[in-house]
Amino acid sequence: MMTENWNTLTLAEICQNITDGKHGDCKPQSGSGFYFLSAKDIVDGKLNYNGAREIVEEDFIETHRRTKLESGDVLITNSGTIGRMAVVRKTEKTNRTTFQKSVAIIKPKQDIVNPFFLYYSLLSNKKAIVNAAGGTTQQNLLLKDIRSFEISIPPLKEQRRIAEILSALDEKIELNLQMNRTLEKIAQATFKQWFVDFQFPGFDGELVDSLPKGWKKVRLEDLVDTISATHKFPNDKIIFLNTSDISEGQVLRSDYSDVKTLPGQAKKSIKKNDILYSEIRPINKRFAYVDFDADDYVVSTKLMVLRAKSFVDSIVLYYFLKSEDVIRELQMLAESRSGTFPQITFFHIKNLEMIVPDDKTLELYTSILKSNFEKINSNLRLNQTLTQIRNGLLPKLMSGKIRVAE
Repeated sequence: MMTENWNTLTLAEICQNITDGKHGDCKPQSGSGFYFLSAKDIVDGKLNYNGAREIVEEDFIETHRRTKLESGDVLITNSGTIGRMAVVRKTEKTNRTTFQKSVAIIKPKQDIVNPFFLYYSLLSNKKAIVNAAGGTTQQNLLLKDIRSFEISIPPLKEQRRIAEILSALDEKIELNLQMNRTLEKIAQATFKQWFVDFQFPGFDGELVDSLPKGWKKVRLEDLVDTISATHKFPNDKIIFLNTSDISEGQVLRSDYSDVKTLPGQAKKSIKKNDILYSEIRPINKRFAYVDFDADDYVVSTKLMVLRAKSFVDSIVLYYFLKSEDVIRELQMLAESRSGTFPQITFFHIKNLEMIVPDDKTLELYTSILKSNFEKINSNLRLNQTLTQIRNGLLPKLMSGKIRVAE
């Protein structure tokens, strides 16, 4: 039944134009300031320019005639990974950005449909959009199918109110992520200031063997053990973490699986304060710190379980192992080994050297890292709650089950 005052229209009826990106390639030119984005550059409702490809101006001009990007355009990936979406915000890069064929550009008639309402409406129908794609070797969503896709829209004022409610939640989520990025930068800056430049509280300038008095270099084999304790599986259900289930400090999975359905590599037991670190491609940053009781968890044999064994707190070891310099070194070592994948073992971890300060400085540094980590985790927990609220509201607002005042 149609909701009162809502109309069901096709995207062709509410959009000025629906097209896709360039058929073919463009000549790269680093530093040109002209961007040629693909499906991978559409992340969480926005354009992600980190690592985006830059091209020569001539190719940009030719491609831009077809895809001319404007504020309020809605983007949807229509080849390969179907259904990534974004709304174009007005930035100085907008007029210097174009797309590969894997991205469809939807230009809404903004006197009929609010761009953010359209984005959230499509997001709420993502499953149907993905199911509309066809192809054998690679999934493709045809432009004609996008144009024929139907959405229900209320009056424009109500659209704006719905978009404002959902955008406020997304903006708070993004703000928390920005705060976390700042906290990570602070932790990195503190490490450099204290352990590279030796500008730390109480330092009197005295060096012994190129280190502050009371400091030393220690190999990680003296600070951390690798743990391969086999899980006993006392219950029928367990939370299994594979390498893909951890990323840049986050544990992405919390749902239970039947023990009898687990893959053969689900073997290792873990406990609170362990460090999980993938053996495969360190550059992918598949690591996490276990800050929770982990009796109900089992992890893959492809994850190293590292446990502090001496006076250096595991949080200090964790921040050391996820530092950019260490990741680069481990990635280089992984690529130097023969095998199917670039891979490291505990042998590479234990031979790393870490500077350990005197007891007083170490205690202060540890407290700073623990505070930093807790703030980051607090923001992540809040984001999980906000995401659940948004995901709960999204289908109800988009279907008219929850109405908002115009």
